Amino acid sequence: MSLSACKSVILTTNGKYLPLNHTFRGIVDRAMENILRCEALLNNYADNTFQSPSNGRDRRARVREIRKYLITYPPTINLLSFEPDHYVETQVKQAQKSPTSRRTYWNLSNQPNRQSSVCHIEVNKGLVDALNESKDNDDCGIFRMLSALTIIMIVHEIAHVIQATFAEMPTPREAGDSAENVISGNKGEFWAYYGTPGDYKTIETLQIRGAYTEDARGPGKPIQRQVTCAINGKYVPKY
Repeated sequence: MSLSACKSVILTTNGKYLPLNHTFRGIVDRAMENILRCEALLNNYADNTFQSPSNGRDRRARVREIRKYLITYPPTINLLSFEPDHYVETQVKQAQKSPTSRRTYWNLSNQPNRQSSVCHIEVNKGLVDALNESKDNDDCGIFRMLSALTIIMIVHEIAHVIQATFAEMPTPREAGDSAENVISGNKGEFWAYYGTPGDYKTIETLQIRGAYTEDARGPGKPIQRQVTCAINGKYVPKY
């Protein structure tokens, strides 16, 4: 099977197709290609579709199904005007959250139908505009940071899509956070920080935050995450 996915349909706020040579499209396409080639990430996606640990045989079969699904039915991405602090939302036909948990566990019925259904990822247009502006202004640091953030966002949302598409019932882990942990080298999840909250052009660092630990003030106090790595635009590789 070829590992080249069909191109995602990307629609602007007025419903028109984003040009094939658009910067955001290029980043999304590369992210999808790399997802299809990353065994560790695909294994993680597969694991998060099972309620209990899978054996190697079931996992390999699920990875093949996931690859086929992403190649045949890549997501449709809609660029929408959200609140500044809201990046992205994923919509999957017939998906529902678990009523018993604050975590985003999805389950669906009629699996054959959902495995031939295209999901929709809704992305904040402000992020895409900031990405383009930083490239046009030759601001390499900001452009690299926002490019990395976009890839992380796609990896995270595809994890939700796969969980919603293949899981038979609620599963025990939050799929998007779990996928971020894989691409961080098991160091934690990514958090973006800005000079001006909600202004993507002022992005300063991407922090990888690890496991929760007890607050230093003693037992019973709020728990906080350990910052395991802080990355600024100087150290983010080109995409």
